[in-house]
Amino acid sequence: MVYSFAALALSLAAIGATFSGRVVDSRTGEPVPAADVRIQPGDFTAVTDSTGTFAVTGALLPAEATVFVSRIGYAARAFYNVPTAKMAVLALQRLTLPMEGTCITMSRVRLQDTRPTSRSLPYAILEGFETETRGRPDISAGIALTPSASTQDYGNLTTVSLRGATPEQTLVMLDGVPLNSGLNGLSDITLLPVLPESRIELVRGGSSAIYGANSVGGVLNLITPVANDSRLQGVFGIGSFGQKHGSLSCQLPAEPVGLYLASGLLHARNNFPYRDRLDSLRLRQNSDITRWNATTKISNSRRSRHHYSLLGDFVLSRRGTPGPLSWPTDSARQNDTRLLGLLEYGWEQKSSARLTARLYHQWHWQNYSNPAGYFPANDTHTIARTGLELTENLLVGDRLGMAGGLQSAYEQALSTAVGEPERLDGTAWYEARWQVASLTLYPALRWDISSHTGHTGQTRNSLSALSPRFTLVWSPVSFLNLSFGANRSFRQPTFNELYWPVSQFTAGNPALKPEHSTGLDLGLGGTLSAENRLTWRLGTFVSRLTDLIQWQQGVGDTWRPVNIDTATTAGIETELETEFNLVPTRAGLNYSATYMVCRSRGADLPYRPRLTGHVSFWLSLIQNRTEPGRQNHSDCIRLVITARGSSRRFGDAANQDTLPGYLLFDAEAALAPPVGRNNLSVRAGCRNVLDHRYETARGYPVPGRSLYAEIELSYSGNLLAPRRPD
Repeated sequence: MVYSFAALALSLAAIGATFSGRVVDSRTGEPVPAADVRIQPGDFTAVTDSTGTFAVTGALLPAEATVFVSRIGYAARAFYNVPTAKMAVLALQRLTLPMEGTCITMSRVRLQDTRPTSRSLPYAILEGFETETRGRPDISAGIALTPSASTQDYGNLTTVSLRGATPEQTLVMLDGVPLNSGLNGLSDITLLPVLPESRIELVRGGSSAIYGANSVGGVLNLITPVANDSRLQGVFGIGSFGQKHGSLSCQLPAEPVGLYLASGLLHARNNFPYRDRLDSLRLRQNSDITRWNATTKISNSRRSRHHYSLLGDFVLSRRGTPGPLSWPTDSARQNDTRLLGLLEYGWEQKSSARLTARLYHQWHWQNYSNPAGYFPANDTHTIARTGLELTENLLVGDRLGMAGGLQSAYEQALSTAVGEPERLDGTAWYEARWQVASLTLYPALRWDISSHTGHTGQTRNSLSALSPRFTLVWSPVSFLNLSFGANRSFRQPTFNELYWPVSQFTAGNPALKPEHSTGLDLGLGGTLSAENRLTWRLGTFVSRLTDLIQWQQGVGDTWRPVNIDTATTAGIETELETEFNLVPTRAGLNYSATYMVCRSRGADLPYRPRLTGHVSFWLSLIQNRTEPGRQNHSDCIRLVITARGSSRRFGDAANQDTLPGYLLFDAEAALAPPVGRNNLSVRAGCRNVLDHRYETARGYPVPGRSLYAEIELSYSGNLLAPRRPD
């Protein structure tokens, strides 16, 4: 018996004290699962569970400890003098620029690499808080706050432009699948799904060497989430002008197959007041929208030698098209239905080689009808695009990575306007990443060949484009790097430009050549402090565009597109992101500004303001609270104030029509208290607090002051197993 008591005493001494804590997102207060926790002295280690909680037990636990926390996608952080006698709440900041290999849009060399990405390169990552709608029914709110990015709001249709390029010259993708319509070259970003935990990657500058046609200004790539943890999440919101929206998402990372499901519904009347040119107060009519989207993604573990995933995305949109104020219509409607499927297979041949095959199909049906007014219409367009991609990644040693591939795509339109044109594309490309001491080189080369024909038996026409790109990054010290890049990119003519039917007034031009751009980039940036609390970038760029397509009046007063125009764009980009740790609060400041001059024939190009920018300040309060009979938990209160603005812009090529500049203020407050395994977040805010009236496109007013409120509830845990009582 004596020996038994002695053994029990020794075992209790060995067990010792228990130190527990919770790792949360510094902005949203949501738990951060799968975070690595290391405690010194004693070298204790732990990994947070699905609720962000960890616990370590040991006889050598000190009264106060230094806790190191790290996770992919977040800035690693050290917490000093943390008391181990009570539960700790540790906040991590999301990385605006994650580790190399996470950003797949800037480079296709996708082998794992733990070296940090150069902060001087011209791209941005939007995640989490930055991808929330925040009073907008689409993703345009976050995009408009990135350097050299602008959105054109036409009431119920929104397009995006990068670095002064037109929307037709800016490539929009969903999981790497091009979405720009072959009919008119546009992509309406209001049709993109708004998904919890999605990521938006924006690459500024010519990217045809990587992605081919229509990436003269850059690339926007929305990447759908993967089921990494078990989560059920719902978001519901209301806003001014009859806006109501709701979404539900579910992640089931079961082995061997994970499942991600998401669906959302939006309805808004958008009957907001505005003032016309006579300063009379009027009500915007026929601007309502109803949209439903559903996204499904099935995938197995990426650690598997054979990886596969299947993505399905469906969107249904019904909306009014009010038209410009000069020709308003109360009866015009536009209906969209889009279906996208993507099958991807990856084969890890060995640790240094990986083959990826992707097969996608996109089908987009669109109908525009206007039964009344001066221009009655009932046009229907169906556009189908099927593509196949093969990519090989190869790592040679630890300093040279290479990627190359072949692509083919077939696109056909069935249109009441231009008939049944079709296009067949073929591509071969190569890219490398070579590191020599503190220098990293990114050479890339792509050759595209395209064959197109109209519906009336015209001779099939072919065009080709060679797109080189070279980027050099010099990192002499860890907190400073310099990048230089040169590229050549192009835009394909659209079916409308090639095959618009011949009439007394208009005609297409099947002999059009692609538009071309030659660009140069220079950037300086870095990250100060080991905890990534200050990142900055200063960049300049210039591009020369040739063979620009313009509609010109010709013989017999017939207007047709021709390659006659040129343009030059030059600009300076500045970015700054910083964070302050003022226990028990955390605060941050985000800033970006772009000065850009876009000129052609001695005049500024329409809708290109010379100066745009934003400043955003956020404050997050995290507290520990103890209630009788309940465990400690944290409350997160977040306040965000944003100022965004633009200088004047011209609405015509002659620079006679001027749209005034604007300065807008937005404010938001959010409360995110965790409730057991459930996480509750309540947000409320006001966009355009001062009710400033402005336009981003002539004749299309933008809503003034608008209020919104959203509630988000999520459950983290094993959704397939019965919940244990607390």
